[in-house]
Amino acid sequence: LKKKKTMFINPLVAMIFCIVTLLLTATATVAEHKVDLGGQWQLSGTTNTGKHLTIPATVPGQVHLALRDAGVITEPYHGSNDVSQAWIANTSWTYSTQFPTTSASGPGDTFILQLSGLDTVASVELNGVTIGNSSNMFIQYRYDITKELHKSQDNHLQITIESAVEYASRAASQYPYAVPHATFPNGFDNANFIRKRPSDFGWDWGPAFGAPGINGEVAIVSYEGSCIVALSAEVVKKLSMKPTPVTTKDKSAWPPVNPLSSNDTLEVQVTAFVECSQPGSSFLDISLQSTTQKPLHNTSIHFICGDGIVLVKTVIDVVVSDVELWWPNSLGNQTLYTLTANVNGDASSTMSRRIGLRTVRMVWEDLPSGEEGLSFYFEVNGVPLFMKGASLVPLDVFASRVTVNKTRFLLEAALEANYNGIRVWGGGDYMPESFWDLADELGILVWQDFQFASALYPRHKPFVDSVKQEVSYQASRLVGHPSLIVFCGSNEAVIDSNRSVPASDTSGQLQTFTSDLTVLFDQGVRQALWAVAPNTAFYASSPSNGALVDKPDQGLFIHRYGNAFDGRWGDVRHYSDNGDFSNWNSFPIGRLVSEYGFQSFPSTATISDALNVSELSFDCLEMRHRQHHPHDMSGNMFVANQIKKYFNTPTIMEMNTTTFFERFIYLSQIVQAF
Repeated sequence: LKKKKTMFINPLVAMIFCIVTLLLTATATVAEHKVDLGGQWQLSGTTNTGKHLTIPATVPGQVHLALRDAGVITEPYHGSNDVSQAWIANTSWTYSTQFPTTSASGPGDTFILQLSGLDTVASVELNGVTIGNSSNMFIQYRYDITKELHKSQDNHLQITIESAVEYASRAASQYPYAVPHATFPNGFDNANFIRKRPSDFGWDWGPAFGAPGINGEVAIVSYEGSCIVALSAEVVKKLSMKPTPVTTKDKSAWPPVNPLSSNDTLEVQVTAFVECSQPGSSFLDISLQSTTQKPLHNTSIHFICGDGIVLVKTVIDVVVSDVELWWPNSLGNQTLYTLTANVNGDASSTMSRRIGLRTVRMVWEDLPSGEEGLSFYFEVNGVPLFMKGASLVPLDVFASRVTVNKTRFLLEAALEANYNGIRVWGGGDYMPESFWDLADELGILVWQDFQFASALYPRHKPFVDSVKQEVSYQASRLVGHPSLIVFCGSNEAVIDSNRSVPASDTSGQLQTFTSDLTVLFDQGVRQALWAVAPNTAFYASSPSNGALVDKPDQGLFIHRYGNAFDGRWGDVRHYSDNGDFSNWNSFPIGRLVSEYGFQSFPSTATISDALNVSELSFDCLEMRHRQHHPHDMSGNMFVANQIKKYFNTPTIMEMNTTTFFERFIYLSQIVQAF
């Protein structure tokens, strides 16, 4: 997207500014003419036996599920199908459909093919003409098809998806040096060379399917003159939010509480991303209404339509006494409002969505006791918060199987467990709008990792440019759900720049990898986020010591290097497979704990559904196959050893029997809970 230069405001100058974001939801309405091309398509490809096939396929959907529904393969989760079905990820596949001229008869003079969740490296053809290529599943692609679209006969759309495994392997082999990445049993290599879910190539908690498919919407959008493609908003308020200095070592006086007052004014910064098909003078109308349709604000902004995307900005002043603030669960209500944008009074260029108002501050300051290090906690509406929650991996390997009901069940379970936060882990996905809607409605705060995990990454320009587009698209989509409290640069990218190089290394690899990290994250991810969401909190990587310098107004970001597990400067995580969980003195210092825990076995019903085997034990071949703990000792043995520490059980050998299996499952869950 082409973007105009914007003013940057440092989100970490918490003494002067605080942050409010507004809810963007999937319940938003867009009045442009849109034709959904999803539904029944055709899928063609070649099997591992060399047989060419063409079968029905549902879009959105994945190749594996289409093959299963056609009887070509069995359920991918069953048995060792992750290995026997690996050929699917090593094959190219073509989706195709025909649609009638009525789909191309909408109002307006511009027709756009809009594609979300293309997974991943794909070529898109309309009526025999290549109209675009994709290489990043985290970007929404918009192709102008006005010239290629048939108005008097049926149209043929074809999307060919290249093997992600082969693409990543080829990209890695062509790079001038090896770039380290995590590997897992029965997984695929080089996930760091493709912008696809990292966990699709395998992880310690799940299988590698490398699943190709079309995970999102395929639609034709038509408009005349201009179209709003995104609507985001932040609120930056000049408040006296700096805590009163605390000189006493009495920790009961800290952290300070500075709740918003009824006289405070919130400055809502609204940005409309307007796509223009022709230059000219235009007007953007913005309105803010309560759920009862009571108008709170109306304004109109003049702007000039140019070529491509124009960012149109305005500010709405809202007095706290005139609104109800949005609060996390247990602290207050989750009140929502309606934000509407319209170009030139044209109904086909209107976007409306619910919003919620609240301030957020990532408090990263000197400690009142003079102790070395920094604080690390969040404030919502001036009230300090103790974060309680968990990290979230993808709900299913196959995205189309994740329903709203499944998502609601998960988040309501989190609520019942007294969670107030969820960390969307960096090896998965950015989560669909339904997830964010529910988090907003339930008052669950969300820490969003950018999708980089347990690897170093290449720094060549095409890759970095693609990542910048990804950050811009995802940030404009997610800023600002009231549930969003922080963007995090990655999962473990900073520590991988150190642990990938032996301490004795003198080859300069550490300097190379640190330089790579700087180009991709400090100059790429961080600066791309500044351009779209300059006031949303950002944390360097998890775990890390955060930033030594983070000055959006100067375009300057520098990591605080050193021991990323130190705990005094940033977040920590703690895993000790053989440790004593009852000895809290063995735990590291933690300002904010982003990961910790111990694995358990799933329920008997879940295992029975996946393994049609009558005689199972905790470390039998079938269970070993599903254990991806990347260490010499089987992860199942770690679980058994912990059970032995806390329960009067038989020997390890006696526990590894069919008769003890159900008891082993139950005890593993008790140990995990402990």
